[in-house]
Amino acid sequence: MNVATRQSELRAQLKEALEASDAARAWSLLTPHEGSLAVDREITMLWLEMLRLTPTRPSLMGEVELVLSNLGNDPEIVIAANAALLAAASLRAPDEPPLHQDGPAHRAARAAEACLKTLTDEQRRDPRIGGYLYANLGNAYRLMEPSKENDQKSHQAFYEALQIDDSNGDWWHDLGLLHKWRGRFDNAYAAFLKARARLGETRPVLFNLAICATALGEGDLAGGSFKALGLPVELSADSKLPYVPGLPPAQVRVLSRGAGYLTGSVLPDKATAFEVLYVQPLSPCHGVVISPSFRDAPIDYGDLILFDPAPVSTSRDQDGSIVPCFPLLEILNRGDERRMRFIAHEGTKGSLDRLESDLPEGFKLFRQREIVKSARHPERAIASSDDERPLIHGKIVATSTADLGALRKLLEGGQITRSELAMAIPELYELLGDTKRAGQEHQAYRGIERRATRDERTLN
Repeated sequence: MNVATRQSELRAQLKEALEASDAARAWSLLTPHEGSLAVDREITMLWLEMLRLTPTRPSLMGEVELVLSNLGNDPEIVIAANAALLAAASLRAPDEPPLHQDGPAHRAARAAEACLKTLTDEQRRDPRIGGYLYANLGNAYRLMEPSKENDQKSHQAFYEALQIDDSNGDWWHDLGLLHKWRGRFDNAYAAFLKARARLGETRPVLFNLAICATALGEGDLAGGSFKALGLPVELSADSKLPYVPGLPPAQVRVLSRGAGYLTGSVLPDKATAFEVLYVQPLSPCHGVVISPSFRDAPIDYGDLILFDPAPVSTSRDQDGSIVPCFPLLEILNRGDERRMRFIAHEGTKGSLDRLESDLPEGFKLFRQREIVKSARHPERAIASSDDERPLIHGKIVATSTADLGALRKLLEGGQITRSELAMAIPELYELLGDTKRAGQEHQAYRGIERRATRDERTLN
């Protein structure tokens, strides 16, 4: 059996394994040919295609590096190698900070730039060669850490690719992704429209059109895309936003730091991490935040936010239902609620429950049930709850029309004594304009935390 016949049989076996979604079998067929990697062109192309399909393979970077070191002047090889590198780079969600400054996207950019320098003018104008290398370059810089320089290089590379072939809908879609994650929703919408004209009404294109139209306040356009996806859509009273009824609560994550308060956080105050908040979706891409933030985050209870409908993780709620967690894209409208952080120490268990039941109309009390995730390793959830401790951190949220004086009267009225519940809520007095009392509350806040910590040490 000659080499061409053996490789043809290998391709057929690999195709059969991949159609059965059996990546392990596919690799078992290919691995015996490892000695031909970066030597035999056909084996190398098959290997790179497998890497693209299995981007979590631990040896991907080393194997691609071997190929590029030996065959880095072959445009077809470089394009295939970059497809694998960009698949690996895409495993990092766009809202996550990069783990390092020289990952697969950086290697893809270097490979594309080096190969482009070796092309003839005819090759550079060829959509299958120069076009794809420029598109590789655009995606590589798009998938790097956000910066003005990377943004400009990505945009320029996509421009070059589309100058060569503006009929490629995938490149218009990828340009739209660049604009979307940089908050340029008008430019993103225009790019996704061109992608739709070339690719048809695919789910990714329709969802991205709906996201951008929602960001731009074009409810009719967003609604049209959601309808094309088969969703029941209504419009807000001013027709600026779409509404899809019946969506269950979800989560959204946002990068945050400590708020400068002594809190029950499991993380150091200066640590950067994802804080996970609950959101009530009004459509698949926007909704209202329904839990307060306890760290210093750009969003809080009552804010209307835009999020990407591709979940970055999932968890289960108390009844076992799956809850998706989405990355934040934009703040559409700030809520007009007043959010007031508090600290409380229960001398008598249940005293905070009594206070909560007596709250005036327009007030809600939230105990801190913190969900944070490492910014470097967001798959690792870190949860904190004060439920079993006498020391409780939380927030009281008031509507814009709620009477702050009524809350002050409740707290100072003596229905619950300080021995039963010691509580400090500085922001209430700041909102009331009582600067002196606000300063006293800040001191009390720290005093309660120190006393509670001292009491716990004594008990232990």
